[in-house]
Amino acid sequence: NLQLSIDAQGQFFFGKQAIDATGLQIRLQIEASKDPQPQLFIRGDKRVPYEFVAQAMSTAQRAGMQRIGFVTTQP
Repeated sequence: NLQLSIDAQGQFFFGKQAIDATGLQIRLQIEASKDPQPQLFIRGDKRVPYEFVAQAMSTAQRAGMQRIGFVTTQP
């Protein structure tokens, strides 16, 4: 499984490594080509504006990721 986190400033983290939008697209294309394809979990806390979550989802879909989930935490 893959972990994609987003901070309140819109910075993406693939695992624990910071990554820009272009790098994320490339990395997700590589992961999407694997068989079986791993599941992508997107994590963002309540301070993350929805536009950043939507951008992550859109990037994942364009890259060909088919198994996308969300991780939430209890308050």
